[in-house]
Amino acid sequence: TRNFTIEIGDKNDNYPFFDYPLYEAEVNEDVDIHQNVITVTAKDDDEYPKIRYEITDGNNGGFFAVKNESGEIYVAAALDYETKKEYELVLVATDTLHESQTIVKIHVKDINDLPPKFERRKYEIVMREEISSNLPKKMLQVHAIDPDVDRPQGMVYFITGQGADDSPPKKRKFSINATTGEIYILQPLDRDLPNGRPQWRFTVFAEDENGNGLVGYADVVVILKDINDNHPFFSNSFYTGYVTENGTAEMTVMTMTATDYDDPSEGSHARLKYSIEQNQVNEHGNLIFSIDEETGVIKTAVCCLDREMNPEYTIKVLAMDGGGLKGTGTVIIKINDVNDMPPQFTKKEVHETEGDQLPEMPILVVSVDDADLLETNKFNYKILDNTFGADKFTIVTNSDGTGSLKVTKSLDYDDVQQRYGFNLTIAVSDRGDDFRNAYHVDYAKVNIRLHNASGSKLEFEKPHIEVYVFEDVPLGSNIAKFHATHVDKLRNSNIDYKIDRTSDKKQQFEIDEHGQVRVQRTLDREDIPRYHLNIFAVNNLIPPKTATATLTIVVKDVNDNAPRFLMDYRPVIYEHIEPAKITEILATDDDDRSKGNGPPFYLKMDTNAPEEIKMFFQVQHDHNGANGDGMAVVYSKGSFDREVQKEYLVPIVIKDSGFPSMTGTSTLTVVIGDYNDNRMYSGNKHILVYICKGDTPSTSIGRVHVEDLDDWDLPDKLFFFHNHKPHPKFDLNKNTGEIKMKNTTRGSYFLRFAVFDRKHTQEVDANVTVTVKEIPEERICNSGSIRVSGITAEDFIRVWNWKLNKAENSKYDKLRKILSRLLKTNEDNVDIFSVFTQQIRPPIIDIRFSAHGAIYYNSTFLNKAVAFHRDTIAKEVDINIITVGIDECVVEGQCEGCFTNKLEIRKSPVVINANRTTFVGVNTWISARLHP
Repeated sequence: TRNFTIEIGDKNDNYPFFDYPLYEAEVNEDVDIHQNVITVTAKDDDEYPKIRYEITDGNNGGFFAVKNESGEIYVAAALDYETKKEYELVLVATDTLHESQTIVKIHVKDINDLPPKFERRKYEIVMREEISSNLPKKMLQVHAIDPDVDRPQGMVYFITGQGADDSPPKKRKFSINATTGEIYILQPLDRDLPNGRPQWRFTVFAEDENGNGLVGYADVVVILKDINDNHPFFSNSFYTGYVTENGTAEMTVMTMTATDYDDPSEGSHARLKYSIEQNQVNEHGNLIFSIDEETGVIKTAVCCLDREMNPEYTIKVLAMDGGGLKGTGTVIIKINDVNDMPPQFTKKEVHETEGDQLPEMPILVVSVDDADLLETNKFNYKILDNTFGADKFTIVTNSDGTGSLKVTKSLDYDDVQQRYGFNLTIAVSDRGDDFRNAYHVDYAKVNIRLHNASGSKLEFEKPHIEVYVFEDVPLGSNIAKFHATHVDKLRNSNIDYKIDRTSDKKQQFEIDEHGQVRVQRTLDREDIPRYHLNIFAVNNLIPPKTATATLTIVVKDVNDNAPRFLMDYRPVIYEHIEPAKITEILATDDDDRSKGNGPPFYLKMDTNAPEEIKMFFQVQHDHNGANGDGMAVVYSKGSFDREVQKEYLVPIVIKDSGFPSMTGTSTLTVVIGDYNDNRMYSGNKHILVYICKGDTPSTSIGRVHVEDLDDWDLPDKLFFFHNHKPHPKFDLNKNTGEIKMKNTTRGSYFLRFAVFDRKHTQEVDANVTVTVKEIPEERICNSGSIRVSGITAEDFIRVWNWKLNKAENSKYDKLRKILSRLLKTNEDNVDIFSVFTQQIRPPIIDIRFSAHGAIYYNSTFLNKAVAFHRDTIAKEVDINIITVGIDECVVEGQCEGCFTNKLEIRKSPVVINANRTTFVGVNTWISARLHP
């Protein structure tokens, strides 16, 4: 008997089934993506069933998904209760042959995820300023709703911002009812400066769930309508104006501008009219000054004001607004002097008795009367050389306008011709060296008599010595010795020796008590090749005796100067042309070529030149060139594009033939010439103009600017006013684009132009904003100053960086900004009114500025402040400051203590044009004046 086991194989003949026809779950609306919601599984009576799950309906938007093998339903997209609160999903289970389904209902639970929302994003309310009745007063009610509609309601309101956060609370201007959203005005609102504002802005907030939920907000703007409650006023107690004497009527003195804090757009509240409340009258009873009632420009009403009769006038100017409110300002008008009065010697004839006189000391000081001011006159004295002995004297002008008569050669009573004295004629001119105008010249007689002074005469053993020295002679070297003696062999008198410093202005030599002359400062043959020194001997008798000798010093050359270019070469090679010869370079040397300290020169490109220069240029030496002195020929090795680079700097090394030889490096600037190969685009420009003393001269202030990569195409362009409507205060040159200002007073002007390019037959618009500022002369004279090297005036004001192809703050703006910060004043209180080119290559510019806080700062304060922060300013502005407080006495270097600075103001302005900007500054100049 055998037993058999028979296994019954399973067949997939059963349907999968769910335990329930409906499953329910809850999920918060802010649940994370992929968060499990519920797991629903089916059963199957078959053995080893393989059931897969799928959502087949109710899932519009794909907010849920199911894991196919586990039945785990999870969140697949962000839920929003306010959009849909419930999802009814159809979940299907399949075993590949059979399937069944169930319903899964998912309830989305609301959370507080939406902030309150106001009815309006911005609330604006217009009301009259200074309302003071019935305060507090409701001015607005706001209302916010909670988008979470099924959440607990209960809104709490609060505000923050202008007038709502002031501390202490009694100063607050606004409040809000936290429950109702009613906003109240608590105090009168001031629209006008200095303490008010035309618009008050604050933010209103609403917080839901009784102040414990989310916050929504809206802006509230309270626009105040102006009332005429401000008097016009002048910001300063006194103003100073200037006008030149002897001028015509209608000469501009200055512009008076009053301020009215009322709204200029509200009727005539701030529309001011000017008048002169207290004027001055001349000898004929005529009013001397007038004022334009609209602009406040003060002019002369009569001609020919005379400073010598009345140097200044005081008037009172009235400003009145449309409502009759008034303000006054006092103006002191100073009459600028002109040289219209003649000089007159205080004595027409002077008698002087003279013995021996100490060298350099005046024997007589003469003075003149002149009704003009000392600074207006340019006194100059001279001795007419038509009389005997005129060559023995000189007369020099002193800083106080007097003249000092000095002896230049020894006087000798024993000389028969001199014994009876000298009858000199001296002349003075108040116009400097100009003695042609008799009205401005006067004459006087000077009678000099010699007395027979007791004592011994002095004489030099050698009245003239000539020596030769090399320019590199060591300091302290002895070069000559003088010896003077008494003629009568008097032995009890000492003799001192002196050098006439007028013959040694740089004080390069000294003489000791023994008559030994030494070198005390470095010599330079290229500066002074020969000296003629006057040597004085003086004894100690009373009165002292003197004698004069001369020392001629011939300075011999050493090879101490490096060779350089013969001239400042700036050749032009045009863009887009084949390689070609650019220029020939010749060299020179300040040393003496007759001593072999010069040519022939050897020239080559610097081996350390940038690779770009080596790639584009070739420098060949020609030893036969320049008549055997040697020269270099420069060639291009490729073509150029000016729009890529406008110029190239080629360093060239030059070696001379001296022993030992000297080598120098000069830089050749190769300019790439421009063709009009680019179209232009509309451009904007700002022109800043400073005018002095109320002067408004007709002057060019720069050119109209358009954006154009080409910059040599001016002949192809024509310039017009927009719609061919000229501006009354400006002229335009249609061929050059130059704008000319016509007696324009301070203010801001917007000009529109059209520019036509004939080559490209193209027309574009161009806009120019002109800002005219006025600066009084006293602020110019009390200005600070710096001297800067390594930057041109154009680059100092330039705002467009063509290398980086972007706009940036100019160095002018950076300097103004840091000055305001360091001086702790508003930037508007800083005026950089003069930028003057002192030297073209290498570039050096002089910059003048003034500033004020409550008062105007003087030049000493400004210069000290800048000197203290010199390194900070140089770093932030990126400039090299070589001098703070420009002092030409130091630059002059002629002698110690004999120069003084004088600031001159010229009528013609300095115009600096830098495409997008132009600066028209006051033309100032510092000169060193020699004291006698």
